[in-house]
Amino acid sequence: FLPEVVKVKAEIIAQDPTETGLRATLNFGHPLAHALEAVSHQNAKIPLLHGQAVAWGMIYAVELSHTVAGFPEEELEFIKHCLLSSGCLEDANPLAPKLGIHGKPESLIQTLLSLMKKDKKMKSSSQFSQWVLLKHMGCIHQPSNSQFTTPVKDHQVTDSWSKLFTDSRFKFS
Repeated sequence: FLPEVVKVKAEIIAQDPTETGLRATLNFGHPLAHALEAVSHQNAKIPLLHGQAVAWGMIYAVELSHTVAGFPEEELEFIKHCLLSSGCLEDANPLAPKLGIHGKPESLIQTLLSLMKKDKKMKSSSQFSQWVLLKHMGCIHQPSNSQFTTPVKDHQVTDSWSKLFTDSRFKFS
């Protein structure tokens, strides 16, 4: 399985070496992952591993895809189940201890949003940020034929973050 994934990734990079199009899809979940890593490395004694941060980022990205792009509930549940059962979150659920923080998820999202907007691969403004979202499994939501990212309003980012932690399988603290 892994050699096939590496082959697909290499093909995408070869098609888009300057990361101006299709290659953006490889960043699925990474904006949040990089922000979580920044908080974790600053505050935690044992910080999140990159794979753990990406797993949280992917879970969040499918939640955001559901909210913004109408990603189907059944597929959302399937991906959440797969990521949970993969073991990626085994030592990172609940999330707050791995971030070295206390409190509620709502208290962290503004910090994460600010960090995400500073990410070198994130196109953003004061009102929205660009995300790779899914329309269906294996199908990127594209607002126009030339875009691989979707502009998402800040309130949608914060609402989806809060919604993620209403699912009892994902714990914050």
